Amino acid sequence: MTRPIDVDALIAELEGSDLARERVALLLKTFSQEQQVQEAAAKLDISPQYFHGLRQQILQAAVRAAEPKPLGRPAQPPPDPNLGRIAELEQRIRDLTVERDIGLLREEMIVAGMGHKLKGLKKNDGDRLRCPAHGGRAA
Repeated sequence: MTRPIDVDALIAELEGSDLARERVALLLKTFSQEQQVQEAAAKLDISPQYFHGLRQQILQAAVRAAEPKPLGRPAQPPPDPNLGRIAELEQRIRDLTVERDIGLLREEMIVAGMGHKLKGLKKNDGDRLRCPAHGGRAA
């Protein structure tokens, strides 16, 4: 003869509110015939019809949880094709920010009378200073 299951101890280990655990415990006790449906419904202060509906919901959730799942890790989503383009644009922003900062620094040096320190730099058609040593780009 098998040892009876202590439903209360089994349910006490599960996560959830006290009311939810009590509902499941009473449901299991009606299955094992430890308790009648009318008694369980009265303990929960609900009608027997509501208890039957609740039993159906709990059993449906249990069946859903018991559905087989694929083994292993879930498949990784495909990489975003725009990631490369985003990285490229972010680098371009960094490059342009550096060029702007260099240009602003040069302008401040000219205003401050330190233009003689900028030897070898030429102005192009757009009045921007260019450094021939760097292929025409600002140093």
